[in-house]
Amino acid sequence: MKTLATKLLLVVLILSSCKKNSIEEDKQRITLKDLQATTRPLPAGDPNLDPTWDWTQQSWTVYFNNANGSIGTVTTLNPFIDGSQEIYGTTDVQNADMYPAKGWILVARDFGTPTAANAYPFVVLYNKYRGILRVCILRTYDVLSSSQQIVLSFAAHNTYADVFKYSPPINIYQNSQTSNTKTSDYKQVAVTTAGVQEWMVSDFDVRGYSAVINDNLAFNISMSEIAQSDIVLNGNIQLNGTIEPQGGESTLDGIKNLTNFITSFIGLGSSIDAINGGSSGSTSAGSVSGVFNSLVDFISAVTTPPDGKGTYAIKINGTVSQKGTVTLKSPKTSFSVYLKNQSGILAYRAVQNISWGVINIGNWPYVSITNDPITTWVPDPNGGPDYSEVTIGFSRTVVFEPNFITKALVINPAVANEVAGIEVAYITNGDSPTHSYEVGTFKPIAQFEAEANNRPYDKNSFTSPIGWINFMAFGIKITFNNGAVVYQVMTF
Repeated sequence: MKTLATKLLLVVLILSSCKKNSIEEDKQRITLKDLQATTRPLPAGDPNLDPTWDWTQQSWTVYFNNANGSIGTVTTLNPFIDGSQEIYGTTDVQNADMYPAKGWILVARDFGTPTAANAYPFVVLYNKYRGILRVCILRTYDVLSSSQQIVLSFAAHNTYADVFKYSPPINIYQNSQTSNTKTSDYKQVAVTTAGVQEWMVSDFDVRGYSAVINDNLAFNISMSEIAQSDIVLNGNIQLNGTIEPQGGESTLDGIKNLTNFITSFIGLGSSIDAINGGSSGSTSAGSVSGVFNSLVDFISAVTTPPDGKGTYAIKINGTVSQKGTVTLKSPKTSFSVYLKNQSGILAYRAVQNISWGVINIGNWPYVSITNDPITTWVPDPNGGPDYSEVTIGFSRTVVFEPNFITKALVINPAVANEVAGIEVAYITNGDSPTHSYEVGTFKPIAQFEAEANNRPYDKNSFTSPIGWINFMAFGIKITFNNGAVVYQVMTF
């Protein structure tokens, strides 16, 4: 066992050595101490607190803290009109998705100053019509990475807002809009592929409207570099030792179990010449983990205690070969941004008052719900003349109060006056329990509810025709005066 532990340590050292060489070759990689200093206080008068800063200009000039502690500066093209980055393809400047007329608002930024800066300049924007939080972080260091990962979550707090209520993952069959995402454990993750001195841009979903938001609630934003490296490991392994069983089975049974295991071990491409003082053998396998797992199983097998007190001598010699890819995530920066504009604190915060979220759906005003089985008749499986009735699904009929969608739907009052129209479509189940579905014709909300209110036989009721009783949904389409459109599924 001591030898096995030594070999395991050797593999770890090999992996560590590969990574160490990469780090030593990368002279600009920041240290943990640098990571802790990637944010800074913003005192009153700092230009980064200016809510009128124009992010639509042709270029952005930023200051950043170098790995050696000096202040560096760079001027980059605005990423939303920089076709070389292809964030949204080669964009027509006039139609770029960044203008206030399209709903964009400045939340927070830190482009540094000539005398103070953090390691990674950033700007956060918010679209009040579409509920998008856009995070832009400049990749300042020339590090060895294949891509980057940006994560959005809540900073830990005792109360949370509804802004993540309709965020992914979305499953319209499981009443997803009632899922509790009010926790700092919930995360949205985006992957970018920016080059050095290019902007990492990620969009996150914060559509859920919250009428009340705690003054100290904050978003947490973190960024990591992702590096992938090909790796080849070659080496030798030798295991020597003895095992003395302690009783429990007969010696014959113990030998039988051991023999069966050796057969299985050989089946993995390995061999053991002998036991009870046998000579050395040859061991090989396709992966490091395969060999080590086999060795652990081997030891477990031979220690299945027979009644006898004989000693088994073990000697295994062989080669180990491993080829594959190693993916490493290296945290680079993490900072919090308060959702509210709090002038009394020095931390990152919204530079102006923002009414977060677009839509919220309250309790459905319904009168009754009926779930009825859908059955069919099938012949006797034994070939008899009788048929049996079997259930193949369920239909759900819900009777709603008049104007039920209007009563359940809440639009953020900050943008409600800019709504051009709301349309609704009934979503039906498909013809199988795999939950395929079809969306009907979108109709103005007044027309949709009026047709429901005037049904001659089943007034205000809807039936999911083949369904699976956990599913009934309506599609909501909200169009704003500027052409922005928000879709939301209302499940029941």
